[in-house]
Amino acid sequence: MRGIIIFNNCTKPIAIYSLVVLITSCVEPFRPSLNEQDTENLLVVEGLITDETGPFSVSLTTTIPVYDDRNVVVSDYLPVSGAEVQIADDMGNVYLLYEKDAGWYETETKDLHGIPGYTYTLMITTPDGRQYESSAVLMQEVPDIDNVYHEEVLRTYFDQASPYEETLLNVLVDTRAEADNITYFKWDFEETWEFEMPAYIKVSHGPEGPPPSWHTIDIEQERKHCWITVPSRSILVKSTVGASENAIKSYILQSIGPPDDRLNIKYSILVKQYAISRDFYIYFKRIRESNEETGGIYEKEYQLL
Repeated sequence: MRGIIIFNNCTKPIAIYSLVVLITSCVEPFRPSLNEQDTENLLVVEGLITDETGPFSVSLTTTIPVYDDRNVVVSDYLPVSGAEVQIADDMGNVYLLYEKDAGWYETETKDLHGIPGYTYTLMITTPDGRQYESSAVLMQEVPDIDNVYHEEVLRTYFDQASPYEETLLNVLVDTRAEADNITYFKWDFEETWEFEMPAYIKVSHGPEGPPPSWHTIDIEQERKHCWITVPSRSILVKSTVGASENAIKSYILQSIGPPDDRLNIKYSILVKQYAISRDFYIYFKRIRESNEETGGIYEKEYQLL
C-alpha cells in the first residue's frame, strides 16, 4: 500500500506526568507551570490518503486543557463541526469533504484513491474563521513487502526473584526499497483468530448486593466457535537511514505469548506497508517514545535520523 498521512499544522499530543514526592510519608502532587498555549483548546487534525480505493477522510477534534478532569477520557475530545475541508493535488484537482458525522469529513465520491507521484495538500477553515494548510506531501511509490513470517523465541521472566522462561511467537516483516528516496516506513496490521466459547456461562440476576443469585446458560454448539478481528494499536515505524543497504529485515510487528489465546486454533495477520516522509516518521517516533516506551520523568533528547 502507498500512503501519506496528513498531520501538518495540528496539535501533537503531549504527555504530562505528575511528579510525586515522598517525604515523611506525605504525598504531594507536582503541578508544572503551564503557559497559555498549554491550557487552550487546539485543533487536532487526522487524515489518511492511500492508493487504496475509498473516500478521502479527515477527522477534526480539539484538545482538552491539561488540568481538565476530562483529559483522561479519550472519548471526551470535542469534535469540530461546521468546518470547510478540502484536499488539492498538484494537477489542479480539488476535492471537497463534507461532514458525515460530528467532526468526521469525507468526500462524496467513494472510489477516490491517491496516485503515486501526485502531491497533496489539506486546507481547513474552522467555523471561527481560522485557516490551516498542510505542507504539500508527495505520495511515493511503495515497494512490495518481501516477506511476513514468524519465529519462536525464549524470553526470561522473574517471579519473586525466581527466573523462568516462556516461549513467544514473533511476527516479523522484511522489505527493501529500490529508490534511494524511500527510507521511512510505517506498518499497520489486522489480526483475525478463532476462539472457542466455554460450554456454559454463569449469569447473576436479582437485586444488587449479596448474596448474588446465579444460574448457568449453556452455549449452543454452533455458537461455540467464534472469530474476532482486531486492528493494530502500536506505532510501527522504521528508517533505513544509515543502514548499509536500503532494506529492513526481521522487524518485529507483533509478539504473542502465553496466556494469549490467539494461536490456540487458527490465526492470520494482514499487514499493510506505507512509505512516509521524514517529518511524519519523526512525529510517529516521538509519539511512540512518549506513550509506549519507558523513560524518566525528564524530557528526552531525541536523536532522529
